[in-house]
Amino acid sequence: KISVSKWQQKYYQEKHAIETIYIPNGVDVVRCDFADSISFKKKIGVDDFILNVSRHDPVKNPGEFVRLAERIPSFQFVIIGPGLSVDIFEKEYGIKPPPNLLIYGEASIQTVQNAIAACSVLVSTSKKEGLPTLILEGMAHGKPVIVSNEPGSMEAIDHGAYGLFYELGNI
Repeated sequence: KISVSKWQQKYYQEKHAIETIYIPNGVDVVRCDFADSISFKKKIGVDDFILNVSRHDPVKNPGEFVRLAERIPSFQFVIIGPGLSVDIFEKEYGIKPPPNLLIYGEASIQTVQNAIAACSVLVSTSKKEGLPTLILEGMAHGKPVIVSNEPGSMEAIDHGAYGLFYELGNI
């Protein structure tokens, strides 16, 4: 049995008496190194943006990122992920995406790497993570990362030593 984060290992032991070995997530640093930020910026027509990579899933909490974009209209925001659309945000999350938010939709692994390389800041709004690969990739790209204060994300940024965090629900 494997845990990808220390908090998860402790949780399984304390709550379920299940012993696991800890093997942390990793990232393909070479893939990060070969990301093409210029091509992504050209593709979307935006040079400076705040990025979220998510999917239509309540645990990934993409509506919180949309609310952030709504609150800061002077910045450009981009969200990438399968199942994301204006209709989904309106019907499932009860929020209308603002004009400063570009919904990219589903993307290949390489396109996501290109987007991370191109962004100014990477934000994760997840409600639960093991050890989030996305945040590790953002850090490998040298990007500032902001995460929710859930255990897996907090572990990834070493509780604030390598990134910023916010209280879930209070973007």
